[in-house]
Amino acid sequence: MAFKLFQRETRSYEAVVSIWPRGQLSIPTGTLKRFRLDQKKGVQLFFDDDKRLIGIKFIDDLEAEGAMPIAMRKSGVVVSFKPFLDYHEIEYAGFTRKFKIEYDPENDLYVFDPANPAEKVAQQRRGKKSGGDAEGLTQQLPLG
Repeated sequence: MAFKLFQRETRSYEAVVSIWPRGQLSIPTGTLKRFRLDQKKGVQLFFDDDKRLIGIKFIDDLEAEGAMPIAMRKSGVVVSFKPFLDYHEIEYAGFTRKFKIEYDPENDLYVFDPANPAEKVAQQRRGKKSGGDAEGLTQQLPLG
């Protein structure tokens, strides 16, 4: 058996994506590296009307139909997702929602269920404490 040295490059390699309250899709670096997608140039977005699942195809050809360019940043990529969410009547306002994502080899898509978040996080506005210091709060909310 040949052992390979693990070299941590990011905080987590959990297979997740998030939808932010302004309708943006966030794909963290760890997810991209886990699936070896960090060198891809764009995505195509798909929707299964029967199962109401979202599919993401990572591509190199930005001339492909429906291609959306992505730019890799230190924390991952962010995709403009609002038109897609609005068209398919998928809720996104008010909370950041995190979803488990899985690879579907039959369709060559990375798939998640927008009706089944793994986690919801409420982003509260920054407020002033009695001492005048700004405090940013994040609150975990129960699912369901």
